Amino acid sequence: MRDAISWFAAAAVAFFVTAGAFLLLANLGGSREEQPLSRPRPTESGPLLRMELREDQLENLEHAPDQRLEVDLSNTGAEPISSVNATVKVASENTAVPETRFYRAVVDKLKADETKTVGFEVDLSSFEYPTDAGLDPAAGPPRTILEVRATTPRGASAIKTAVLPP
Repeated sequence: MRDAISWFAAAAVAFFVTAGAFLLLANLGGSREEQPLSRPRPTESGPLLRMELREDQLENLEHAPDQRLEVDLSNTGAEPISSVNATVKVASENTAVPETRFYRAVVDKLKADETKTVGFEVDLSSFEYPTDAGLDPAAGPPRTILEVRATTPRGASAIKTAVLPP
């Protein structure tokens, strides 16, 4: 009986010594206080990109090919922007439809406080829906989603989304 008690006592001492050593090692590396990550704030002197979609133009779009979509891009910063990549993504509201249409344009040299209009010829004709797309005939066809994105080489970006009725 004495052997069992001494064996349990030795095992308990070994456990506590090992646990204490691990706690000591963990505290040695963790002496710094936690600080929240700070996000860099955009400076007023850097390029600030603003994008505008005209509502009257969106209202006049039809579900047909060769529709004209114009986007106004403005540099509201104090420095010129060397180039702006603008893309338009046309997709169905129904995520079962795999078809997505992309259009791209590049604007070179956007000076400070300058606005340029970028034009796209987009195909807004109806998407072909698979028979297993889960469409409710009473609900009518799904809406079309337009996503317009503009980015600069220095990381400034602007995104606008419009949902067109069926």
